[in-house]
Amino acid sequence: MGIKSQKDFLSGLMFIALGMAYVIGASSYKIGSASNMGPGYFPLLLAILLTGIGVMVTYFSLAGEADPEGAITDFAPRPLIFVLAANLVFGVLLGGLPSLGLPSFGMLVAIAGLVFVVGMAIRPMRIKEMVLTAAILAVCCYVIFHLALRLPVPFWPAFL
Repeated sequence: MGIKSQKDFLSGLMFIALGMAYVIGASSYKIGSASNMGPGYFPLLLAILLTGIGVMVTYFSLAGEADPEGAITDFAPRPLIFVLAANLVFGVLLGGLPSLGLPSFGMLVAIAGLVFVVGMAIRPMRIKEMVLTAAILAVCCYVIFHLALRLPVPFWPAFL
């Protein structure tokens, strides 16, 4: 029994490691029961689900003959860096940095920032697709969070 797909094998191990880390983190909160959920109940369920997915992905990556398309050939740091940076940009734009005097720019600007930073991970950059994606995500978030759920998420810049 050899490794059929190195990508799936390593992805499964990563899911297992992250799931177990979150199981440990969630267990420090009160879990409760299904009828009386504590703050750690839902994170624990998600962590167990993530771990289970990791076990399945790892198991299926070991079944069968080696697949040349599943081999890891090289490491691509560009997408990793830009996806991580996009999350940081989203958080800073959404909440601002009060310690540095940077105000909140709201959900709509934060989504646009997220999409454009992630878009820089792709070569060549496709500006039309990024604008369309940002617009669709912004409208969907506005409808879901503001109109349907009525959550107090700032959608417009704080200085407007």
